Amino acid sequence: MKLTFGLVFILCVLVFLPASLWLDDAPRAEAAPASKASRAPLWERVMSDRRKMTDRLLGQADALLTKQQFAQAAALLEKAISSRPFAAELWFALGTVHSHAERFGDCVEALRKSRSLDPKFQSNLVSFRLGLCLSLSGRIAEGIREYRKVTATGGVGGEVLNWNLGDSLMALGRLEEAISRYQAALQLNPMRQVLHFALAVALDRQGQWEASNRRMKVALGLDPAGKSLDSSDILWLPPYEHLYYRALIHLARGARAQALDHYLKFHQAAPRSPWRFVMRLRGEGLRSRPVEALELQAQRGPLDAEKAALAISGRQSSLRACLGTLPERWALQELKGVSLAITLQQGKAAQFKVSPLVGEVRAAAQACLQKELGLVRWAGALKGREPAAFTVELVGP
Repeated sequence: MKLTFGLVFILCVLVFLPASLWLDDAPRAEAAPASKASRAPLWERVMSDRRKMTDRLLGQADALLTKQQFAQAAALLEKAISSRPFAAELWFALGTVHSHAERFGDCVEALRKSRSLDPKFQSNLVSFRLGLCLSLSGRIAEGIREYRKVTATGGVGGEVLNWNLGDSLMALGRLEEAISRYQAALQLNPMRQVLHFALAVALDRQGQWEASNRRMKVALGLDPAGKSLDSSDILWLPPYEHLYYRALIHLARGARAQALDHYLKFHQAAPRSPWRFVMRLRGEGLRSRPVEALELQAQRGPLDAEKAALAISGRQSSLRACLGTLPERWALQELKGVSLAITLQQGKAAQFKVSPLVGEVRAAAQACLQKELGLVRWAGALKGREPAAFTVELVGP
């Protein structure tokens, strides 16, 4: 989700100040006809002085905003509003500062006040920023309704509007619409890397894994390290969403352990995430290919790692099936699977230790794994007479 139009409110003020003069006069009771002429010059001087002061405060607030000194900028704007409380542009400026300070509830209040004072004042910008602040304050459906009021012309809309709408729609699980919005944004800017990543995530969650992988390759071709996801301009909806993006990036690179780690962190951050089942399926496929020699860890002794890996691969599907006896909650929360510690010694049966499977609940899975490991044929894996020990991680079911 993109935060944009950060420094536009000063321009808005300069353009719309003349139109707002009636707002300053709105609360003033009309004087008797006889006294109008004598009081008008004084009132005009008072209001002119007020406008000069608020113009100065706006300029100072704008300078503070560029330095990210949000509290100080907000304080100056509140001072300006106390002098001209019916000026829509001042409330809009305050809402802009609150949005950059990530005070999204205050942003919503300020922008709605601006709209109530003058519905025509920068209506596109007000709707866009209201959509942003509502969505990021948790009122996503309201935010989408505001986004839909924006006309994609001038300084707002287009690529960023579609991007933000895509993020909001995906957060609500409306994947078909989200995909359409991401595609529309990419038509306007096909070089925006984060949009390719976002589209890959949406396709993944819809179950279109091949299409997701193809899109991820395009994204990594533009941004091999995924650095675009670290931009301070991106406001994640929800805030832990980047973990899912990173998991898919690691998966596309073949870094399965890192992918599983990010999946697990995502589950921990969002235990009720609607994407649990889809990610479970992705987790199941992460170790579907045969174990490789390089995956055998902590090698000690005269071990032929390639033959040991080949021996494990011969029963890998059966070993992974053992994990299917575990409770559903375990499979979701412990995506890293189990570690198999194996010791080989000439003339003796292989010794196995399975972890972290302990306790009565997991006894069936542990017994199954022990049985399958006992059926592995280790011929040629041990080079000499000294014992060799190694571990291998198994993910499943």
